[in-house]
Amino acid sequence: MLPPLPPSNFHLRTGDDSRVLGDDTFVDQVLRQVNEEPVVRPRLADVHQAVKELFEVTDEELRETSQSRRLTEARALFAWGVLELSDSSLTELGRVVNRDASSLSSSVKRLKDRLASDTEVLVKMERLQERVGQLATLQA
Repeated sequence: MLPPLPPSNFHLRTGDDSRVLGDDTFVDQVLRQVNEEPVVRPRLADVHQAVKELFEVTDEELRETSQSRRLTEARALFAWGVLELSDSSLTELGRVVNRDASSLSSSVKRLKDRLASDTEVLVKMERLQERVGQLATLQA
């Protein structure tokens, strides 16, 4: 089972912690007072690297117009990872994979719809989440 994720918020930026409202300094002070660590979300680069490793794809393949199942699934999981795990937006991801944000959002919706009937999707999401966490820890 996947561990709980921080709340997904399209407007979350690096250093923000949605559990407390305020600027970064205030949030860090409050969390230190209650002995909690601020939530640090992985960067787009961490998700990017994890997708390339897990799906054995190159940057060029991710940007291609190809609609092969392997590449569309890699892009969909990349978009899911950006939305659910990282501090980035689909707009930023769109620049990396040469897609618009609405297409990426649709691919995430289709991926989530497949969860009910395809357990392999959940396995891939778990593997991606685990690898992104490992890469983010190395960066911290």
